[in-house]
Amino acid sequence: MATIRHDILIDAPLEDVFDIIARVEGFKNYSKLIRDIKEVSPRRYRWEVEYLGIGFEWEAEVIEFERPRRFAWRSVSGTYNAGSYTLESTEGGNGTKVSFEIEFHLHSHFIDALASPFMSHAMDTVATEMLDNIKRELNCKG
Repeated sequence: MATIRHDILIDAPLEDVFDIIARVEGFKNYSKLIRDIKEVSPRRYRWEVEYLGIGFEWEAEVIEFERPRRFAWRSVSGTYNAGSYTLESTEGGNGTKVSFEIEFHLHSHFIDALASPFMSHAMDTVATEMLDNIKRELNCKG
């Protein structure tokens, strides 16, 4: 199992950052690797991601929704992953520190061991791209 972690500072209030993170279907606007995200039921989403021509799909459910501090999910089918966004005010309260974490693995330990570097790079690329684009959008509004 691999884990990706990122922290980013965004010059926007907690609530504004959380509201973007909580709009899961909108994530496809923040990464070119995300082909599609569809809500299949309240707080459950079907993801399609493509990296170097290889597609990954999963269905995930939101397991924590604590506005404006924490948003977490776990997959219920497809590529296993679970993760969270934890938000806290920066010193002075003018900005937000976002801590992102995701862990994932493939269904077979053998395939997981072989593909882990590839998957780690793919997940890291999606996470970095999304957080950077969210930051850019919110900082432009400020």
